[in-house]
Amino acid sequence: MYANNTFNYGSAMMAYNCISYLNDNISNMKFYIDINELQDLKRLKLGTKVESIYGYKNKYYKEKIFILSHIKNIIMHIKKIHSIKPNIIIILGGDAISSYYNTIDILMDLIKIYFSSIFIKTYLLSQSIGPFHSLKKIFVRLCLNNTLIFNRELITSHHLKYDLNIISYNSSDLAFLDLPMQNKNKNNILNKYNIKTNEYATIIPSGLINKYTKYHNRYIKNWKNIIERIIDSKKLKTKKIVLLAHVLKPNGVSDTEIINKIIKIIPKKYSTKIICITDPILPSEARHILSNSNFTITGRMHGAISTFQSYKPAISLSYSIKYKGVIGKNLKMDDLIIESNIDNLWKSNKIVELVIKKAEYIIDNYDEIIKRIKINVEINKKRAKYQLKYVVKNIDG
Repeated sequence: MYANNTFNYGSAMMAYNCISYLNDNISNMKFYIDINELQDLKRLKLGTKVESIYGYKNKYYKEKIFILSHIKNIIMHIKKIHSIKPNIIIILGGDAISSYYNTIDILMDLIKIYFSSIFIKTYLLSQSIGPFHSLKKIFVRLCLNNTLIFNRELITSHHLKYDLNIISYNSSDLAFLDLPMQNKNKNNILNKYNIKTNEYATIIPSGLINKYTKYHNRYIKNWKNIIERIIDSKKLKTKKIVLLAHVLKPNGVSDTEIINKIIKIIPKKYSTKIICITDPILPSEARHILSNSNFTITGRMHGAISTFQSYKPAISLSYSIKYKGVIGKNLKMDDLIIESNIDNLWKSNKIVELVIKKAEYIIDNYDEIIKRIKINVEINKKRAKYQLKYVVKNIDG
């Protein structure tokens, strides 16, 4: 579960690494995934080089009575699980079970997890969960009672243990591991877009505007101003800007939509120095682009993880506590996070100054930051692999 959207490169990275590792370490593996479309199935196979991946598309009901739709979808999910009869169910992270997204969808997914976990061993990998309060805590505790949870940061561990009375295993984000295709055809994607190593900065403007501010036009204008300031800055030592869409689907939260709006208001004198990558590529190719830039500025956390994983610095524009947990505490990079879900930062244009200040901080302390990144990435790689080793060791044949 939660491996269905390969056009969200962060989610896809987690799926690729999970599938690839289990396939390499367990014989005769078959993977069943509730996919969005056939293209996702093709991309899963292409990104992992694993052929034994089977996609199934559920028909999702939309009834006039809202709750009836969810009840039918839960029943359909349970029937599908019991028709497949899997050895285990894996629910991939990151933060789908959190308080930052649609509450009803989360509660319905928790019910699916509950009924599945009664009959089948269920693992939740690389999770940021919560924070939940009041009656939701009781509901979440009940639904997750039969599962094995691997958190990806200690804030979740603390919340589960002390607020929800749930024990979890300490781990890290699966995207910290090398991707199956990470070390192949490295230069192809750079040549395709005519970009050269260490001559550009990568910027990922998140399509989740509402997580940052209610001022949509200001959001677009501030990203435009950030781009212009970086291009004009001699100190930041970058010749070009690569605007990378890290989440292409679903519509409404796509980074592509935001990039297109930014480009429309960029003056011509800057547009020649900007390269837009909004067409679908593989997550490994996205990682190649991030790994060869001077630094990254991102509203997508997995864009930051990919950059750090390649031993390069990333500035994260945070909208939830997951950034503080994964990037701040686990990776010890709290100094590269900007808490950005504050309306006034976007309304007053202060966000531009904060981003530029962080970028200059990176340049001034580059060697020390890189040294820190290398140490802490290796620690997180070991933590991330721990959960996969646990699954391999405990899976029933």
